[in-house]
Amino acid sequence: MGEKNNVNTPKISICISVHNTDAYLPRCLDSILEQTFQDYEIVLVNNGSTDSSEDIMRAYQKNNPDKLIHIFEQEDRGLAQGRQTGIDHANGEYITFLDADDYVLPTAYEKINDAIEKSQADIIEIETLRGETIISSPFTGQVDAKTVLREYFSYVNIPTMLWLRTYKRELFAIDVLPKIYINNEDNFALPCLLFRAKSVVFIKEPLHVYSMDNERSVMFKLSQDTSLYMKLYNNKKKVLQQVSHIQQYIGAEAISKMFDREFHMFMSVVATNFLFFLPDKINFETKIKDAVEVLPVDDKDELRHIIEHFIPNTCIIYKLIRMMGIVNAYKIFTFFEYLKRKTGGNK
Repeated sequence: MGEKNNVNTPKISICISVHNTDAYLPRCLDSILEQTFQDYEIVLVNNGSTDSSEDIMRAYQKNNPDKLIHIFEQEDRGLAQGRQTGIDHANGEYITFLDADDYVLPTAYEKINDAIEKSQADIIEIETLRGETIISSPFTGQVDAKTVLREYFSYVNIPTMLWLRTYKRELFAIDVLPKIYINNEDNFALPCLLFRAKSVVFIKEPLHVYSMDNERSVMFKLSQDTSLYMKLYNNKKKVLQQVSHIQQYIGAEAISKMFDREFHMFMSVVATNFLFFLPDKINFETKIKDAVEVLPVDDKDELRHIIEHFIPNTCIIYKLIRMMGIVNAYKIFTFFEYLKRKTGGNK
């Protein structure tokens, strides 16, 4: 059941899917309320929280009656469907996202709105600050969205995070998010949005802060609970579905005409990242079998062909694959991973 203060059409809908982040949520919401730009609504989705997150949302809604703050409740359906619920209830001309443990700088939405007014672009991208590192795409100014998508498929370093961008709401007319429990929703959605869009404007300024506090907490839990490895592996297997998801959204014929080689490169990287994941926990043949079940390939020979012929020559692992094939490269990789563990990571 959802609640709305009143019916309005704000310029920007800020969608926040919340799951047990009561320690960070006030900072996130305060960063929005302190914005120099005020033509926005906040769409809060309580995605199955069991902490005090809902109480915090209700308090902010009650204490800020002049703001458009909407709250929607659902069981924990994963981040993808948490974001989808936000999209479904957003009223703004543009839609953006914010994770509850992150925050934005005071002029973020003013500068995004200025870029919208000047360019009328479908997508506005900013930079984010992660520790002392600025995360950014290698583009400036206004760029054709198909060009960005082609570079994305070609393994150019384009960050996938949905919250890095603000989108014209029409881009979500056809669902871009997977209807599965998964937290790697960006990989599924971004290529679809880029295909549907006409242009992207890049603001070369870190207006978003990526919090590492919650990330450290999650990594600590993982290091203490080895039973989570299979959950990690099964989630990684789900991520393979992004290839078919994107292919179905864009259409196999359109991909063949516009992005044929680039899409094969994309598939090779997705498959390789899966195969080289948790090398000491899951054997290689099991991974190959699982990958063939999910990816749009007929058998393991076709998968190996795609990997070995289309893998980009961008890092040492990929270079090894091009030189000696996926099987031998994997053997070398696992050997060095073994040495690294034996020496405590000093080699």
